[in-house]
Amino acid sequence: MPANAAAASPSRLLETWEEGQGQHPLHRALTMLRMAEPDVPIAALAELPVGERDRRLLYARAMLFGSRLDAIAHCPACKEPIEAALAAEDLAQPPPRPALGELELDGRTLPIRLPTTLDLLEAAEAPVEQRRAVLLERCTGERLTGAEADAVEARMAEIDPLAEIELHFDCPACGHGWEELFDIASWLWVEIGDCAQRLLSEVDLLARAYGWSEAEILSLPPRRRSHYLRLVAGG
Repeated sequence: MPANAAAASPSRLLETWEEGQGQHPLHRALTMLRMAEPDVPIAALAELPVGERDRRLLYARAMLFGSRLDAIAHCPACKEPIEAALAAEDLAQPPPRPALGELELDGRTLPIRLPTTLDLLEAAEAPVEQRRAVLLERCTGERLTGAEADAVEARMAEIDPLAEIELHFDCPACGHGWEELFDIASWLWVEIGDCAQRLLSEVDLLARAYGWSEAEILSLPPRRRSHYLRLVAGG
């Protein structure tokens, strides 16, 4: 876990939620990461390899909501729902690797730099059919053919296994096995949104009942805030 990471306060979580609304998902991933690492400049976070960015987001998720992630997938063969319990720390286990690599390709050594969020944002501005080529050119300095692009992407996956996290599922009903991509940024954003809505509801209830300000309510320890909510509800 990054040494400067710290659990975000309720007010900081609300600020992150407000800032992330309307942002491109790639910008939003950086906004969430900055919540956990406020001392790191946003430009530095944007230059992290995607796998390292997502590794840090996994730890941020564990700090905010705990390690356990309860997922539900549906079998593509028989549509049976399958429940799975994941651990954020387990998903983040591969250690950081060098952001640079190389590949022997057609008798030459091609340098490879792992893509960053900044690279993905630049590629996202190109037409959809050109984004892959733009991204790989930014990371290798060369325009690549289809076979070359495939080889470079395979090498990138070896260097940075967290850039695309695949989860394997086996259906107990029909025996079908398949993989699904796990996107920690999308997952965490949904959880932050749910938490923000819950916090706003708590602020509304306690402000009406006691006349406290938002800052006063959010500064209460969670257990004490829950106790006041039970009192307001008559419990």
